[in-house]
Amino acid sequence: MKNIPSSLSLATKHQPFRRHHTRASLFYFAPLLFSVITGFGECGKDVVLASSKTEYLNVEGAVQRTVEEDCVMKVGKSAVTISPSGHDKMTGSITSTACEWKQPFKEGKTTMEAKFKDEKGEESNVTITIEGKDGKITCLMKEKEKPDRIIRVTIVKFEEQTTDSKF
Repeated sequence: MKNIPSSLSLATKHQPFRRHHTRASLFYFAPLLFSVITGFGECGKDVVLASSKTEYLNVEGAVQRTVEEDCVMKVGKSAVTISPSGHDKMTGSITSTACEWKQPFKEGKTTMEAKFKDEKGEESNVTITIEGKDGKITCLMKEKEKPDRIIRVTIVKFEEQTTDSKF
């Protein structure tokens, strides 16, 4: 040991500690990583949401009017399609998504920014928030060009979109 430089000798003395420390870090990191992955379990999946009532709110969140109508909303990775019964289907391209669910579609939130074009070609920028609280899922839609109007629907049915979806 006398011929070994002191810095190398010091490194070999502490080597077992480093390996133990690394294993301990991985032991604690693995459950954290698992919880993050499962927390985002519904993020990035194509889903179909259905509602039977649309509420129109003012800026303060007070209901201005309620319309009994079926609506199907399909959310994909890059586009969202809203199909209210008796109205034209609207499709928007998703420009950003923030997503965090503690329990998939029970507790959590997805917020999307999307651009829609109407039949005249006019664009509108929309924020769509799908939120789950106490097992109840709601969807809020706010158009940046019309900040005094907020649309809220309560989701009555949802499923992961597959080629044989029943919606």
